[in-house]
Amino acid sequence: MCREGIELLNSRCMQILNKIIENNEFVKISTLSKIFNVSPRTIRNDLIKIEDYLIDNGFTLLIRDYKNGVKVNQASKLKNLINNSIIALRQIK
Repeated sequence: MCREGIELLNSRCMQILNKIIENNEFVKISTLSKIFNVSPRTIRNDLIKIEDYLIDNGFTLLIRDYKNGVKVNQASKLKNLINNSIIALRQIK
């Protein structure tokens, strides 16, 4: 979904990103899968969308570790980006 050239994440991707930011530690794919009631494959696909979104908005990629899961850098800046994206999503609806 695009608005004024800005790529927006879907609701689940925003929630996944928010969960990773809130945790501030590694979050396992299996944990995210249970929380969002989707398959681990779906979470991995969503993480690809999230990484594309982060790159498009000038952030670094997610930190991935096979055993520990995923986490983010620049959590405070990402919170601002998410808040702005939520506002943009609400304006679309």
